[in-house]
Amino acid sequence: MYDWYTILTDFGKIFLAAVIGGVIGFERESHGQAAGFRTYLIVGAGACLMMLLSLHMEDLFRHLNADSVVRTDPGRIASYAIASIGFLGAGAIIKGKGTVRGITTAAGLWVVTGMGLAIGAGHIYQTIFTTAIILVALYWLQPVRKLAKRRIYRTLMLKHKEGEDQLDNIQK
Repeated sequence: MYDWYTILTDFGKIFLAAVIGGVIGFERESHGQAAGFRTYLIVGAGACLMMLLSLHMEDLFRHLNADSVVRTDPGRIASYAIASIGFLGAGAIIKGKGTVRGITTAAGLWVVTGMGLAIGAGHIYQTIFTTAIILVALYWLQPVRKLAKRRIYRTLMLKHKEGEDQLDNIQK
């Protein structure tokens, strides 16, 4: 069905997608996120595999003619991969005590999915460049966040004995 060159090239693409995902996941792991090295590695390799499946779909159904009921859309698998990663991303986002955590991790899972798809499609250099941008943002742009003044909002709940008017004291 496939020649050895295609098989070895595909293995190389899957390996590269796993490495790139793992590198980005390593940064997330070093920041104590639940989705870290292994999760990102798996997402990158899996996304690449899905893209390769999309690209090789025509080979699987080449024997069918135009009268067949089978219609292939190579972009469909990739689009579902991007949409379904939202479930993992939502799981990485934790809301509690008035804060939301995990947005960067969810975004990382999303972009690693895209990187895996891009590697699977053969866009190796573009993916390596994107990886460099992501790593710069994760490792070296952290101090830039500290330059932005943040407004912090808190909810304060006070209890007082019934019948006492404490509003003037609270406002002071």
